[in-house]
Amino acid sequence: MRALNTLLVAQLQKRRPVTTATLDCDATLVGTQRKNALPCYKHFLAFQPYNVWWAEQEVVVASEFRDGNVPAGWNILPVFKDALNSLPEGVEQVFMRQDTAAYQTDVLNL
Repeated sequence: MRALNTLLVAQLQKRRPVTTATLDCDATLVGTQRKNALPCYKHFLAFQPYNVWWAEQEVVVASEFRDGNVPAGWNILPVFKDALNSLPEGVEQVFMRQDTAAYQTDVLNL
């Protein structure tokens, strides 16, 4: 799926080129009734995917499906690196918007 998404994002960039990528990163609680789901910090059954949204192109460039009990800041660097690697040619400047979950040395030093 990652390779297909990268290809689709590259095609979007060809049709509507931009030189800046503002990447919005966040985990989102998705409630569910599935019996194998785990309770989230708000005490309901959920999954909590971590998504990276490219604001200028209005498209998700990376996503990782997670259980509901996974902290939002857990292991986000690999997902962000996947997002960076998914950006097509022509992007010259990258900004990251993230809440305090990304206040980690390895993420800030990237």
